[in-house]
Amino acid sequence: MDGKIWIKKGKAVSFKQKLTLVCTLAIVIPVVFSFCLVRQQERQQRERVYQEAHARLKEITRELEQNTALLGQIVNVILQDYDFIRYLGRDFTMTAENVLYHTNTAYPMLQTVEYTYPQLIDSLSVYCTNPSIPESGHLIRQLSAIAGRPYYREFLQGEEPAAIFWDGLGHPTNPDSGNGTYKYIQKLYRLDGSMQGVAVLSVPVEKMFPMVLNSRTEDPVAVVQQGEVVCSIHYDPQAGEDWEGPLWISTGLQMIPATVYTRVSRESLQAVARIKAALYTSCLLGLLAMAAAIYLLMHILFSRLHRIVETMGCACRGNFHLRLENIGPMDEIGRIAADCNQLLEQMEAAVQRALQQEAEKKDMQLLSLQYQINPHFICNALHTIQLSVEEKGEMEVADAISYFVRILRYNISGTMETTLEKELEHGRNYIRYTNVWRQAPIQLEIETDPELAGAAMIKFVVQPILENAVHHGRASRQGAARIWIIARRRGEWVDMEFRNESQEGQWEKIAQVNRQLREEEGRFLAAKSGGIGLKNIRDRLKLQYGERADLFLSTQGGITVTHISFPFEPSA
Repeated sequence: MDGKIWIKKGKAVSFKQKLTLVCTLAIVIPVVFSFCLVRQQERQQRERVYQEAHARLKEITRELEQNTALLGQIVNVILQDYDFIRYLGRDFTMTAENVLYHTNTAYPMLQTVEYTYPQLIDSLSVYCTNPSIPESGHLIRQLSAIAGRPYYREFLQGEEPAAIFWDGLGHPTNPDSGNGTYKYIQKLYRLDGSMQGVAVLSVPVEKMFPMVLNSRTEDPVAVVQQGEVVCSIHYDPQAGEDWEGPLWISTGLQMIPATVYTRVSRESLQAVARIKAALYTSCLLGLLAMAAAIYLLMHILFSRLHRIVETMGCACRGNFHLRLENIGPMDEIGRIAADCNQLLEQMEAAVQRALQQEAEKKDMQLLSLQYQINPHFICNALHTIQLSVEEKGEMEVADAISYFVRILRYNISGTMETTLEKELEHGRNYIRYTNVWRQAPIQLEIETDPELAGAAMIKFVVQPILENAVHHGRASRQGAARIWIIARRRGEWVDMEFRNESQEGQWEKIAQVNRQLREEEGRFLAAKSGGIGLKNIRDRLKLQYGERADLFLSTQGGITVTHISFPFEPSA
């Protein structure tokens, strides 16, 4: 075996089997749908239970964002004191002016900022990069005091303008441990982009998360930072259940790499389970009732469908005279039976029409073969007249008859496709025939790419355009006239231009002709020619080659140009 699954073509599946399959699906699909509905209801109930917990987490997160924004505003108060920022960048010398500014302005300003926000921060410190600035308590210190600590060193080397980190829980036996506070750090820059130091705000846990400690919920809430419970309410780590349990939900904090956990109520989840059991029971009872109804419906349907199948089987064997009797009520099955009767009547009438059309077709074929004899008889008769005229020395008349015979033979040839070379030769014969009865001959100049000689195209394109040029251009008068035919290949398309000297005031008529060519009911025939008009040529080009094929007219300095384009296809 090559691993492929092969399906053998066997006996066709009956309608009864198909309907049985449909009814089975009609039961299975509601089962699946009901299961999904129950699961959805369960999820919705669970979601309601969890919404309260998520709301608590959202409030805590919003409170943290507000506190973080307030910390940034506190530092901005320092940054907006431009004299203080410039002071940090100057070399400090023991002059009266510098001592007075340091003692009476800089230090009190920082002390005022620290005392203004006691609800959030415990202390404020500015660590200067300028080693000449003297230290003053905890408010003004040198950056070297904290530059060696790992977190400060990483922050100073990085590009972040501000950050918050957890200083860790304090341990008496470890002198390098933190004091259990959050540190908000922000770099102080001058207008020229140079850093003058960093501002460090110490925020206790109870001030960073007051909502956690003051929460009125009976469910436990805990903030975990680096595996340590920073603060909590109703949380007992000795109870044998930590925040990794299945009933705990959490949300991460953006500015602080901490996680807030809360637990949902077990009683609420038990209520959700009771609702789920009730939904399953109601769905099962509904499916049993549906199965019974489907069985009765199938039994009623097949007794009437069987008669329709038998009647249509007889019709397939050619008996169209049968009709369904007593089709019953005009429900869906009744309408199918009535439509079958109407279809049998139409099929019987169609068979009669087909037999009649077949007889008429044979008569038309015989008549067509008979009509083909007449044009060939005319050509042969004209050829005999040509020989007789040549014997009498009337060579011009003989030439006219010769050109006319060539034109006639080309027109009565059976195929509707030809080559560009043959079509141009047909145009030459038409001009030669026309020049016989003109006082001044028409000069026809043809310029084509050599590769277009065998290009396929439809017949009766060149001669009608030349005929239009003869009757509507300058050639309509008996004076000398010239007509140019230029054929070029443009990629996958053939572009042809028919140029003739036009009469005065032709631009209005050309615009009218272009409008008529594009109108649905427009017609433009060669005047007095009774032949194929420009509209006819354009329509045939589009029928043969699609909408991109086109025919239109233009004028260029007294020259009327007829443009046609069609796809390039080598002749078969």
